[in-house]
Amino acid sequence: MPFNVLISQEAQWDIEESYAFYEAAQQGLGEKFEEDLNTAFEAIADNPKICQLRYKRTIRIVFTKSFPFGIHYLIDGKEVKVIAVFHTSRSPKNWDNRIK
Repeated sequence: MPFNVLISQEAQWDIEESYAFYEAAQQGLGEKFEEDLNTAFEAIADNPKICQLRYKRTIRIVFTKSFPFGIHYLIDGKEVKVIAVFHTSRSPKNWDNRIK
């Protein structure tokens, strides 16, 4: 049975900002970005432990296939809580305060 994926407000802002960037660069590219994210969300809903633990905590990261983004999440019972959706060039320090 799939896990429920919950996206934090901060992660939603990450998604919206990146969507706007890609859509401004090329019409339709933002939609492809969202499709890539949705594929990753489905994968972690089906098997959230597929990715190893990172940063000596309970954070896991799944990387999107077509865009250089990492979806940072943690597992809480039967829920996957997405805390950040960051471009891989960004420092993890940018999301560290989101889990405190």
